[in-house]
Amino acid sequence: MNILKGITNNYINLTSIIITLVTIGLITVITIIAYGLESHLNDDSPFYLKFSTHLVEGAILASSMIILQQTFHMLSNGTVNSGWLYANAQLTILLYAMYLLRNKITLLINLLMPFAYHQSSNIERLGSNRWPFFLFHTFF
Repeated sequence: MNILKGITNNYINLTSIIITLVTIGLITVITIIAYGLESHLNDDSPFYLKFSTHLVEGAILASSMIILQQTFHMLSNGTVNSGWLYANAQLTILLYAMYLLRNKITLLINLLMPFAYHQSSNIERLGSNRWPFFLFHTFF
């Protein structure tokens, strides 16, 4: 019985339910807007229309990350004691967006998001001699 109580206390609580519902809601909003915007594009659409559509999709994805972060901080009183829950929700949205949106702006947001949230742990990676190879393979 103690095992069941431990699972319930650690994993099934109000915070995890709220974060799960917010994540599902953000995925739904991203999907509806992305399909609505992409339905107006085709192969013959001008570059400026495709580019502006991809910018809007990127802005929606970035806004979703900000909403998720603010929701998490509000629920956890600014602490990161349950950081795994936030990381799972963030990765779920980012990976779903990579699957759905498939453009360079979404790729850039997915690549830059860890640097936006965890600058101190990633700065030393910038000094690596493999960094130019990473950039080359990412964009070409």
